[in-house]
Amino acid sequence: MVLAFMTAIFFSIYIVGNKIILDGVEPIVSLAYMAAFSVVFFTLKSLWEGTLSFQYSSVDVVPAVLLAIIPTLIGIIALFKALEILGASKSAIISSFEPVVTLLLAYVLTGDRITLVQLVGGAFILSSVFIVQMGRVSGVDVSVEQTQVLAE
Repeated sequence: MVLAFMTAIFFSIYIVGNKIILDGVEPIVSLAYMAAFSVVFFTLKSLWEGTLSFQYSSVDVVPAVLLAIIPTLIGIIALFKALEILGASKSAIISSFEPVVTLLLAYVLTGDRITLVQLVGGAFILSSVFIVQMGRVSGVDVSVEQTQVLAE
């Protein structure tokens, strides 16, 4: 429960921080900064740990390139564009559907089994989005403090 709560806090910081820091910056430029800093960080980390290697086969490279382009590039650009258009709050609500969509795509595209724990997790995600949206419609502000009380 603590890890789930910490995940929510850090994701909120990430969304709001990106909205504040990258306000007025085009999504593709934001992605370029993120990619550059990631390359520097992971290169230094690999050098420090002694795990840096460039011995890859085409079997390794093709899936990595596809993962870099399809879910990462398109997903991050879409998130930054959503932050620009919708704002941090609505973007966070929409992006909370990501685990549910991932679960459904894994089932449909690869035939992965869906477990009871995954179904319960998906139900929690969908119900939390529903609760937040109902609070907005009724004019009740569902703040972090209120959700902390509910979680305890």
